[in-house]
Amino acid sequence: MKIPESKAGVVMLLLSFLCLFAALIFVFLDPLATSVRAEEIMGYDISIQMSNKHPFLVDHSRKLIIKKNNRKITEQSLYQDSGSRVPLSVFIDGKNIIFIDCNGYWYELDSTNDKFKTIDWLWQKGLPNNYIGTFRLRKGENQTSFLKEKIITTATVYLFKDP
Repeated sequence: MKIPESKAGVVMLLLSFLCLFAALIFVFLDPLATSVRAEEIMGYDISIQMSNKHPFLVDHSRKLIIKKNNRKITEQSLYQDSGSRVPLSVFIDGKNIIFIDCNGYWYELDSTNDKFKTIDWLWQKGLPNNYIGTFRLRKGENQTSFLKEKIITTATVYLFKDP
């Protein structure tokens, strides 16, 4: 069945308006940007902020946010979550907090001077001994949870060899 050109033009115009309307809602409301409650670790409030990267897919950008006494110490971009609920593993090493992202980047927060730094890309390096938990996106939600995994190995920490 062939749609007459005049009706096809009207249909295309309506579809264009619907797409524009959906895009405007997404841009101005950004309903999927979320900052979760912070976990307190060694006196620091640590959270992961998720923001949707696509209006229809489950891609999320992730940012590690660290505060102390309501003062932001750092905001570090992390590896993108494409819907597989990628982890950020957290360890204590003396007076330092070590963060290992799913793609092998290590970060360190020195609690003696509140300095945060990127250590390096240390893919498959052995894990520090004092594991305290993992930030991970909750299944079916747009928020992260901080939980202690029953088993923590290099295979559960390092997921994407993508520096």
